[in-house]
Amino acid sequence: MNLDYDKLLTGLIENISGFRKKRPSASLNVHLLGLIAETAEVIRLLRSGVLEYVRHHIVLETPWHLNFAQLSDDLLLLELPTEGLTAVKNDDFWTELSRTDNLELTDVDALAQMASLIKGCTTLPYFQLCKTFNNSLSALSGLCMDIADEQSRHRTNEEYEQLYFDEVKRFNSSRPGRKARKSYEGWREDEAFGYPDIEELKEYRFEKLLKLLDTGILDSKTAHVRHLNKYVGEMDFDSIEDPTERKRYIKLYAVFRRFFDYKDGFFVPNAYHLGHFFYREKDAPNMSSLRNEFLKYLKKIELAQAEMQKIMNEQAEAANRQDDGTEDLNYFAPTKHLKLLLREEWFSLLVVDEKKYGVKWTDGAIDKLMSSQWGEQIAHDWAVKDKRLQLKCMVIGVLKDAGIIKGSYNQIAKLLDIEGENTATLAKYMGQGKKQGFSEWLEADTISE
Repeated sequence: MNLDYDKLLTGLIENISGFRKKRPSASLNVHLLGLIAETAEVIRLLRSGVLEYVRHHIVLETPWHLNFAQLSDDLLLLELPTEGLTAVKNDDFWTELSRTDNLELTDVDALAQMASLIKGCTTLPYFQLCKTFNNSLSALSGLCMDIADEQSRHRTNEEYEQLYFDEVKRFNSSRPGRKARKSYEGWREDEAFGYPDIEELKEYRFEKLLKLLDTGILDSKTAHVRHLNKYVGEMDFDSIEDPTERKRYIKLYAVFRRFFDYKDGFFVPNAYHLGHFFYREKDAPNMSSLRNEFLKYLKKIELAQAEMQKIMNEQAEAANRQDDGTEDLNYFAPTKHLKLLLREEWFSLLVVDEKKYGVKWTDGAIDKLMSSQWGEQIAHDWAVKDKRLQLKCMVIGVLKDAGIIKGSYNQIAKLLDIEGENTATLAKYMGQGKKQGFSEWLEADTISE
């Protein structure tokens, strides 16, 4: 829909208004013929481009800013007077053209035929031209009213649901949508070191929920909130110290819950209610920017929830293995802590090539270790709390022996600076790494660069 319909219609109206001011002249009929052809073309474009669009789409923002209902009335005021003019009879051309009088001028083929016919004529009776022009103007007025009726008609539940999904899709593919995802990923890496746990994700979700409630998009609905205890326990509003602010957020949350279900600890959007709300409020002040802010924080909430669900699924799988009689080994915890270990400052100070052995390499190396034949034994030993430090040091020792980090065991141990641990003990644990089967983990054919 790249056509500028505002310009198309305002241009036609300006041309008609200008024609009405002209004084009688020999060229007047030729100008009127041009207006008839232009009106026919506008009808064709509006029917195919606008009427068909609003029949099949429910949209929040249209590529035009026209009030079609008002335009329908205004067009009828532009009809040309025909009183006192004499009809021309027995003219072959006008006998043919008069057939358009009873045609539905929204019929594109008929309009094209009429436009072609009048361009080829040489005898131009002004009375018949005025009559034909008024018919086409009436058809254009009727078409504008059809468009207005389509825009204001009652929508189905399915249409409102689709409106919500279309709006989410639009936002996600937009620059603000991409920035929202990047912001979440930045938090995940910088604040949670790439491995947020359930509690961290819940805290993040609550923080973004408060931001969403602060957008102002729901403010006008809080006046009808009566029951402040309806959703007690779902979110930790007690953590908000100011009682006035706490009450304000609780009221906004009650409005929020009209549009979201809360199932098994997750917010689930009600597409129908959200689509209906977006459509009903589409003409409110600043609604476009408010809606984008709302969708920005909703996107961050949904990303956090998706990661929560992933962790819960992994925990459920572990529980199922336990139910099956197999040992319940936690692979996630050692994987997370070993990766974080290699992101600490000491590693960047000792690594022989920081560009070659950066975070991407170290994360990949730990993933390969935990998915290798030694992963199960590491997970088994990690379950014993007293073995965890020893495991960390042995991994460091293997890296040192492979020439990926420089320095002696004692030098590395001093940089680790683990409170309450003797440097000599840490160095001893590192030396034990070469005795472990997983010392083969860093062979060239095991870890790719």
